[in-house]
Amino acid sequence: MTLNLNVKNRNKGEKIEGMMPAVMYGAHAKTTSIFVDKIEFKKILKNAGESTIVALTGDHNENVLIHDVQMDPVAYIPIHADLYVVEKGQKVHVNLPIRFVGDAPAVKLGANIVKVLQEISIEADPSKLPHDIEVDLSALVDLQSNITVGDIKLPAGAVLFHITAEDVIASVVAQSDEDLDAEVVKVDMDAVARDEKIKKEEVAAE
Repeated sequence: MTLNLNVKNRNKGEKIEGMMPAVMYGAHAKTTSIFVDKIEFKKILKNAGESTIVALTGDHNENVLIHDVQMDPVAYIPIHADLYVVEKGQKVHVNLPIRFVGDAPAVKLGANIVKVLQEISIEADPSKLPHDIEVDLSALVDLQSNITVGDIKLPAGAVLFHITAEDVIASVVAQSDEDLDAEVVKVDMDAVARDEKIKKEEVAAE
């Protein structure tokens, strides 16, 4: 999936209504200050994230990946972006978000599911990058179950980056070591009160 984003060249200190400042750069591309359409960029960031090719239109015609986004700390809206220019045949390093689906049967046994990883770091052909990596929790059937990086399907030609096939994505842990089925012993409060009364009477009699 390729999305389009309108851009304009940007001079130092320049501001344009409806446009957000950004920078585009790459291994063989000159670092260039640009404006991107605010509304288009917000839609692309929400729907495609940082793992989908974006085709620049307007003053530049390049294919890029969103590499970094600076957010307003109060309004939490994008205020600046770094766009990495990708070249045909060039692999890129991206962090693909994990999308968990399905229900884990182990939960019905009283277990908790621990999601260890939230993204997978890979190097791949940008034209073959999916929006995310799907992980099916239905594989977690008992307390011995876990899902590792090696259990998931990566994009064609992708290789792991700073991560191994043995790294755990999700695992199962027991809720507690206590016997949750054990009978609860009820305290006879009347008996406790009687004992306290007897003790007080014995102390008073001494």
